[in-house]
Amino acid sequence: MKNENSIYVSGGLKPYSWIRSLNSAWTLKDYKKPGKLYFNLEDPFMSFVFNKNIKLNYMEPNDKILNYIQQSLHITAIRRNLKQTYKNAISRRPKKLL
Repeated sequence: MKNENSIYVSGGLKPYSWIRSLNSAWTLKDYKKPGKLYFNLEDPFMSFVFNKNIKLNYMEPNDKILNYIQQSLHITAIRRNLKQTYKNAISRRPKKLL
């Protein structure tokens, strides 16, 4: 992806038992200058590598899934050290969500 004064921040996540918003993260090379990202909707801007064979399926979200997403939305903007909240979130997740 074309960018100016920006570096993509790679990372990992554990998708098991979670509905996650997938966002890209960037940092500035020089903090005194603005950074620019040039998105092209025809080109991918994130890639995923799995350590096992997977089978992806599309599923329509039901009311339970939509409720769970709404409760989890922007959680990282509210609280740090989310390890403490995992147990609570998993306990509220519908058992057959995924």
